[in-house]
Amino acid sequence: MTREELNQNIAFLFSNSNPIGIKVFFVLDENGENVIRFADISPQVAIDLIQQFIGYIEQRIANNAELNFCSITDADDSGNSAYHYNLEEKPTLLKPLFDINEAEIFSLQQDGEQLFENFSFNDDDLTKIKAFIICIGNEANKVVLYKKHYPISLMRQGSYYGLVPSNTRLERFTENVIKINDTFEFMLVNDALIVLSLKTFQNSFGYDQIIRNKAEANLLTIAGANLLEDIEQLRELTTELKYAKKLMSIKHNSPVLNIPFDEIKLFIQSHPKLKRRIQFNGDQSKIDLQTRTSKELFIKILNDDFLKSELTQLLYDSLKKAAMDNMVED
Repeated sequence: MTREELNQNIAFLFSNSNPIGIKVFFVLDENGENVIRFADISPQVAIDLIQQFIGYIEQRIANNAELNFCSITDADDSGNSAYHYNLEEKPTLLKPLFDINEAEIFSLQQDGEQLFENFSFNDDDLTKIKAFIICIGNEANKVVLYKKHYPISLMRQGSYYGLVPSNTRLERFTENVIKINDTFEFMLVNDALIVLSLKTFQNSFGYDQIIRNKAEANLLTIAGANLLEDIEQLRELTTELKYAKKLMSIKHNSPVLNIPFDEIKLFIQSHPKLKRRIQFNGDQSKIDLQTRTSKELFIKILNDDFLKSELTQLLYDSLKKAAMDNMVED
């Protein structure tokens, strides 16, 4: 999904001609299992939450001219970013988000039949809430938001002494309170997962393991190309997330993997930087990656990151757009 496609798919939220409704769900942790409950909210709360979340989407995405939007496999951890999740393996810890998105045929009628049981203050426990899932839209379009719940967002009775105004005096506030601000970490738009907090994704939703799984799958593809003396020389990099990400970024259909070995060998031997850092085995029939630098450069080769300017004839690393020294040997 491109930035333009994302904006087109959320534009309905900002049109005054479109009626917009909201449904809120709680994800509860019941002995390690996720349980989804429908939250029955008042009309006024619904209006307030719609305005709150639409305002955040507008500010965070639609009107954010400086937003860096790209595929998750190209994520660089920079600020002011959002990412389209473009991997086949779905994050299992976000299953409630996918389940609600698939099951919820949105209706503006809040009193219709619910697919999930209502949250009950008699039978359910507020302290077990782990996430909120918010569905905003109408019969034609919807977005589904995932908001992680933190214990600090639950103000529990007995944990503080709350005072509220009542006419001319202050009375003790004796109810539990859930605080819901306007931010969220994930959003489904036309079934596409948009990640707004890469840090949360990595720390709490298993993205690190997904990266390593994808890196391992790519190693099998690289091994099948029969370019390396020993694929284990690359496999050791997957223990470090930084390098696992680089291996993950290699495309299965990379044209480099279909180029004859002799052509790749000639490219390396003719390149002023690569020829000094990438070695071959004894009979020159395979690439032998003995150093970390050579492994990093080989990954760049597979991603076809080395370019040559037709105007200046200088060589560039396409990721950093940094000119390489064509003359100086080291």
